[in-house]
Amino acid sequence: MPIRKPGPKLKTGPKSIFSATYYEQIQNYCLLGASTAQLSEFLCTSQSKISEWMRNDPAFAQAVKNGREDADARVAKSLFNRAVGCSVKDTHVAVIEGRVVLTEVTKNYPPDTAAAFFWLKNRVPDKWREKVPDAMALTPEEVALEAQRVIAAAMATTATLAPAPAADTAQQK
Repeated sequence: MPIRKPGPKLKTGPKSIFSATYYEQIQNYCLLGASTAQLSEFLCTSQSKISEWMRNDPAFAQAVKNGREDADARVAKSLFNRAVGCSVKDTHVAVIEGRVVLTEVTKNYPPDTAAAFFWLKNRVPDKWREKVPDAMALTPEEVALEAQRVIAAAMATTATLAPAPAADTAQQK
C-alpha cells in the first residue's frame, strides 16, 4: 500500500478572535438593524476594523450577512403585508365583572396605497419611478387605475390564500 504524502498546507488565515457566542450576538445585533457604525460601537472598535474583520474572518462576515438579510426579509414581508392588506390574529383582554376575559379576535388591515406605491417604485422602477421620461409619462388617471388594478390583484391573491373570516370570529376562553 503506497504511503500518501501530506498535501500542501492550506492557508487558513489568522485564528478568529471571536467565539461562537460572539458570532451569535453579532448576528442578532445585525438582525435588529445595526449599521456598521453601530456594530463598531457595540464591539468597541473602529468601522475600518469591522470592514477588515468582514474581509478576513468568513464566520464574522457570515454572521453580519445573515443578520442583515434576515432583518431585510422581515421588513420586506411587513411592507408587502402593509401594501396588500392582511389579517392578524390577536387576543383582546377585558375585565368584566371583576374577571379577566380573553377573546380571540382577527384584526383586518386594509391595503395601504403609500406602501403599495413604495413597493412598486422599488420593484418595478421603469414604470413607477418618480421621474418618468416624457415618452413613458402616465396621466394621474392612468396611475390611479394601475394602482387600483395592482391592489385588486393583490387582494384577490390574498383572498385565495386564506378563507374569509366568519362574521363572528370572537371566542371567549
